[in-house]
Amino acid sequence: MQGRQAQLHISRDGSAELLGANDDVTPQVEALYSGMPATLPERLVSVHSTWQRTAFIPVSEEADSAHSAKVRTTYRLDSLSSNGQLAYMSIHGTISRDSAAALVSESLRVGSSGTVTGHMTMDRKHGWWVESQISIEIKSMVTRIIEPVSTMQVQTHIVQSMQTRIAP
Repeated sequence: MQGRQAQLHISRDGSAELLGANDDVTPQVEALYSGMPATLPERLVSVHSTWQRTAFIPVSEEADSAHSAKVRTTYRLDSLSSNGQLAYMSIHGTISRDSAAALVSESLRVGSSGTVTGHMTMDRKHGWWVESQISIEIKSMVTRIIEPVSTMQVQTHIVQSMQTRIAP
């Protein structure tokens, strides 16, 4: 998407939908933007308030909750900029997927647990994130359930940094 423009509709809860996707936008990019979970509170909050959100992240081609990892996140409004335009928030959460849930493929069962931590800055006028730093730690147990049965432990560390420029 570098060098391309896209229009998003951002809901009050912080979820997003890509508008007017054209041939330049791949289905994966469209799914990325449209799959952004709600992050903002359902009610007005004051500094030091917290709220929680739960989202399901697909781990296979199926998009239902049985084929997803559950992400439960607590957000905290830490402070506002001196002019009140920017809101600074911290994030702490958990990721889990029960290995007894639906298979991720014909022969693989995956159980996972992990954490999400970080901070985000939101432009309050536009209601959109202008900066974020997120760290995700996941430990997974991948089990091959057909002969020969085998198990593999996987540790994943993801660091996501984002900066957004809001066009005038």
